[in-house]
Amino acid sequence: MKKLILLGTVLSLAGLAAPRAEAQTLKSGVWKYRTSNHWVKGRCPAPRPGKGKVKLHRTGNRFTLDVMTGMKCSPRSMCYFKGSRKGKLWIASNHATVDKEGGKASNWLKIRVRTNTKLTGNANSEYKHPSGFTCRWGFKFVAIR
Repeated sequence: MKKLILLGTVLSLAGLAAPRAEAQTLKSGVWKYRTSNHWVKGRCPAPRPGKGKVKLHRTGNRFTLDVMTGMKCSPRSMCYFKGSRKGKLWIASNHATVDKEGGKASNWLKIRVRTNTKLTGNANSEYKHPSGFTCRWGFKFVAIR
């Protein structure tokens, strides 16, 4: 029994044990983000690398994310996400009609809490025109506070 306790203590000190539960808690506040690994499928313009600030607000297992700077959102509602916790991920989305032709866009975020001061994730977007034209794009991001 003493060997198991000692082994658990050594693993914890070495950082090899399972992360503490609080490491998975999304913290409310302003976070600085940077995007990378951009991709596009279809004839939409490729997303540009960016950086800026987002504001997170969490209540229990639900949260909102507002992109404050660094991205152009038209309409503005496309910068505002609502979501919830799904296991170890925090997932959010939004959607809206984005042009006078009736084109619709949707965005999804998958966020993983790495520490109390670091988040990583993926952003994916899709545009659908009433004529049948569709394109998709996305990127990875890191946020710190």
